[in-house]
Amino acid sequence: MKVPEQITIRESALIIVSGAQVAKLYYVHQATRQIDELGEMSNTKDQYEFHNENARAGTTYGKDPTHVDELTIVQRDFNKNLKELIDGADKSHSLEAIYILCPGDVEKEIISIIPSHLKDKVVKIIQGNYVKTHPVEIVEKIF
Repeated sequence: MKVPEQITIRESALIIVSGAQVAKLYYVHQATRQIDELGEMSNTKDQYEFHNENARAGTTYGKDPTHVDELTIVQRDFNKNLKELIDGADKSHSLEAIYILCPGDVEKEIISIIPSHLKDKVVKIIQGNYVKTHPVEIVEKIF
């Protein structure tokens, strides 16, 4: 999709829009003023089959110790999939800058996923949940 003329695009950039379990990647090309969606992914606990060994006839007894492990597995897979998307974007596009839009509680995790040779290209981090925001609105917020 086309970037509106009133927005000044300074460089071709990767935009990472992420929540705790959903992420979208966009590429904004300076010369063509186009926004391309590079990928979208989500990992939710519902996608996994976890069994509660403590459940008896619909009742659970005490706290399930596997709950923490389940969340760790979901987060690990999310991080792995997001890293693959970022690596793919790095290989297929010339990245002059990286912009990150994510909630504050996942900011450090998202930054840790970015390959070390790209970390210096992170220009701006905007805190908040923008996963459901239209790409043109995201570009307006950044530029």
